[in-house]
Amino acid sequence: LFGSSETRAAFASYVDQRFEMVGPDDLPVPLTLIGSEVREGYLWVYQETPIIDGLETIRMRHDVLRDVWPEQVNRVNLKKNGVVKSLVFSDTVIQRTAEFN
Repeated sequence: LFGSSETRAAFASYVDQRFEMVGPDDLPVPLTLIGSEVREGYLWVYQETPIIDGLETIRMRHDVLRDVWPEQVNRVNLKKNGVVKSLVFSDTVIQRTAEFN
């Protein structure tokens, strides 16, 4: 992953398939895969979505690498209007909710 841009692109595509955001209406929030980078020993995958008016609660499913390593811990940072929320997915937790008030 760290030495090959092609491998990072393939992994970013895998992440895109194993990560999902859903709004309070239970409809998927559209995500665009931006890319990935290696920084400080971690592989970061970036996705974005347009800000949806009135969307204050987002539910996420994140089970990247949990099919390979059940003890995998994943962190998601969300930024809306300058406010950053961090969610951690570990143990059996594959779904979390973020609220922006």
